Amino acid sequence: MTDIAYGNGKFVAVGWNGTVLTSANGLSWTIQASNPGYTLTSVAYGGGRFAVGDAFGNIMTSPDGITWTHQTVPLSGFGLTAITAGSNGGFVAVGGGTTAVVLTSPDGVTWTYRLVSGTQKMLRGVAYDPTQHQYVATAGPDKLVWSTDGISWVTIPPGVESGLYGLQYINDRFIGLGESGIIRSSVNGTTWKTLTINENTTLSGAAYGNNRYVAVGGYCANTDKPHAVNVAITSPDGKQYELGQTAQSLKGGKFFYDVAFGAGLFAAVGEDAIIQTSTDGKAWNVRQFLPGQSTVLRAVAYGAGRFIAVGDKGFISRSVDGVTWQSGYTGLAGPYNGIAYANGKFVAVGTLGAIATSADGIVWTARSSGTNRQFKSVAYGAGMWLALGDYGIACWSFDGIIWKNYVVNANVYFNHVLFANGQFVAVAVDGKLFTFPNALVGKAGQSGTINNLWGITYGNGLFVAVGENTTILTSPTAKASTSAQGRLGLDEPGMSLQAVAYPNPIETEFTVAIDGAAGQSVQLQLVDIQGHTIMSRQIEVVDAQHWELMSLDQRQPGTYLLQVSTPTQSKTIKLLKQ
Repeated sequence: MTDIAYGNGKFVAVGWNGTVLTSANGLSWTIQASNPGYTLTSVAYGGGRFAVGDAFGNIMTSPDGITWTHQTVPLSGFGLTAITAGSNGGFVAVGGGTTAVVLTSPDGVTWTYRLVSGTQKMLRGVAYDPTQHQYVATAGPDKLVWSTDGISWVTIPPGVESGLYGLQYINDRFIGLGESGIIRSSVNGTTWKTLTINENTTLSGAAYGNNRYVAVGGYCANTDKPHAVNVAITSPDGKQYELGQTAQSLKGGKFFYDVAFGAGLFAAVGEDAIIQTSTDGKAWNVRQFLPGQSTVLRAVAYGAGRFIAVGDKGFISRSVDGVTWQSGYTGLAGPYNGIAYANGKFVAVGTLGAIATSADGIVWTARSSGTNRQFKSVAYGAGMWLALGDYGIACWSFDGIIWKNYVVNANVYFNHVLFANGQFVAVAVDGKLFTFPNALVGKAGQSGTINNLWGITYGNGLFVAVGENTTILTSPTAKASTSAQGRLGLDEPGMSLQAVAYPNPIETEFTVAIDGAAGQSVQLQLVDIQGHTIMSRQIEVVDAQHWELMSLDQRQPGTYLLQVSTPTQSKTIKLLKQ
């Protein structure tokens, strides 16, 4: 069965082998006709009669769905794919073969061929809006055609590259069905809104702002068009998502790689240096688009009162308001895959161990990471920078200038890291997830998925991680935060927890003074410069101020790190053993 219509108190369904079924209630059906010589593709009701078309260009009509009459068609050698009831009891049928075909009839009996220029070989669907007296027909994967009378047709852009095939007009709007489960609607036939999220969507970045979570990415409409459509989705709670209306182009900009929030806007960046912004994640505006230049923006951050986006070949775009953008180059080799802002500087990381810093996003200085592994992301927290990438590579720094590296797990390919709720949290391929109480200690966690995870954000007490196949994971914290730290370019937030070690430098023993942790359990973890845990101690702090005696006796001279952590906050102290 291929199509169904309702009229004159009954449903009529049609299909292969010339099959026609009728039903008064949609439950009990009666076979009314069967003709192996016909492949019925479409049926419509109008002007007191049903009309059907078939794959060989035949048309039949019936007043009741039982008795059918063959009608004369003005040409041959084509197939009909769809038919709709039009104005004043007339019909419009569409199809094609070597060219697009439109047939019109005032009564279903007399049919006239209409010329449609500028389309692909076949029209696949057609529908009629009786309030505006206009027809819309699908013309291949990238076009729609439009007419007010069924006689003169013009091509209009559908604004989507996943082809629409079936069309209906219902509840004051057109509904179009297309590849990969896409459903789109339009109230005027020219401006279309996507209603569904493609199941093959890869979500590559996420951010939180304006009390909303936003994730961006893209999907392949079909196998020969990789990343054909960019996507943004938004949610007020991190659980129920709505598809945003991003701008589409046939020329490029078909995939978003990252998104950040600042200056009251979400800014999404991607292929062809495209930048789109939105205040709510629903309606998006194009701010930059450079097709044909093989330029990709892979990451974006907000800090120091500006957005900075970085990408391939050292390409960079910056904006103070998210609306007007300026593009240029860092002057350093790329590509850069990640960027973050904290403590008065931007830090960008990329391939071959590239790390660069800038106070303003304009003048950049290369820093040595000591590795040629690819970095994917960087974040700042608890007084330390942490960059992660392929083969489990991790690189840390106190100031963003001097970096040291180590391997967390050689079988892990990290994609994104952020600092929130007193810890670093990183996502990776194959659904791997790690937490870092400080930049030197990584602990594997359980994500519950094997899908690649590409991005993570935090806001209002909730971590949201996103990845391939429209994967969205959430992890609530014990205490919701009123500030959004995920993908925001903020300096390290003010912390009530304070910890100081003295004397420092240290000969043997030292004292840790802890303030702001009354009535809480405090974890003390001492590690060496390679990240090896030397000592771990949990204490119960009763008073507002607490002093804890510790020792580095029998330890070699050098640099050590002491992390002081409560369930919601963390502080890292750099120790120097003489």
